[in-house]
Amino acid sequence: PPADPALAALAAAQPSPAQAATLATLERAFAVNQLPTPQAAALREELNGLEADLQADRNAMALGYTHPATGAFVEASGVQLRNLMRASPDEALRRAAYDGLRSVGPAVLPAFCQIVKKRNALARQVGGPGCSFYEMKLRASEGMGLEGLFSSLLGPLEAGTRPTRDAALAALAAAKGQDAVKPWNRGWAMAGDSEAALDPYFPFAGAVSAWARTFAALGISYARSLMRLDLLDRKNKYSNGFW
Repeated sequence: PPADPALAALAAAQPSPAQAATLATLERAFAVNQLPTPQAAALREELNGLEADLQADRNAMALGYTHPATGAFVEASGVQLRNLMRASPDEALRRAAYDGLRSVGPAVLPAFCQIVKKRNALARQVGGPGCSFYEMKLRASEGMGLEGLFSSLLGPLEAGTRPTRDAALAALAAAKGQDAVKPWNRGWAMAGDSEAALDPYFPFAGAVSAWARTFAALGISYARSLMRLDLLDRKNKYSNGFW
């Protein structure tokens, strides 16, 4: 192919090492954010629509749990369900919250599977036969392939931490019973007692004051600034306190 005039001009300019590093960074940023063919660009546009539809369906989903005592459905956000699993002393209620969280998977699975197929088709357009969407994003963001990630990083990490994890679960089961390691009980078994003991000393009502005093003690000032906090959990609200 003919030489790129822009690249030829850059080479003739003989940039300094610092300029060359900056140009290389820009070149990489442009390379990982552009699509090579019109077909790939069209596929990306189609994916944008599918992903937006999935997010809208997820937002409209009636998330919550079936109350074990009354059988009534109680609407609750993901934050509330996770808090119930961690803090409720009632195992039946923790299990109901766990089942409520798990209900998201089957609800979004059909649409998500279609998105995965389209994503992998896009990855093959960009990275060639056999390339997956995960590998495409990994190469773009981290500059490494699947082999480097799993063999050099995640594999050794999992192998090195597995004995500690197994020992921790065995100790939890020995101390609080085998049911303590079930997914709806584990958080409560590990934190329930300490959370209850700490509540009188760290009540939620004093959270904003504690936050402000902590930052002030660190020398961080918000003088003449405006910050809005929305700490209440409610339907259709993104799970974050800032806006």
